[in-house]
Amino acid sequence: MNLDQAKAALATEQTAWDQVVKQPNTLERNIVLATHREEIGRLQKFILKTKQ
Repeated sequence: MNLDQAKAALATEQTAWDQVVKQPNTLERNIVLATHREEIGRLQKFILKTKQ
């Protein structure tokens, strides 16, 4: 994965996060949010390392 791909993936994950956050608070929603949060964190770390 290169920097441009990581940025695009991060934007996609953040859009998905925004859509899921609007749903009613359920266990399934919270599991999906945790998955997105993990992936967003991974992508952000990758982008920071790549910029250095």
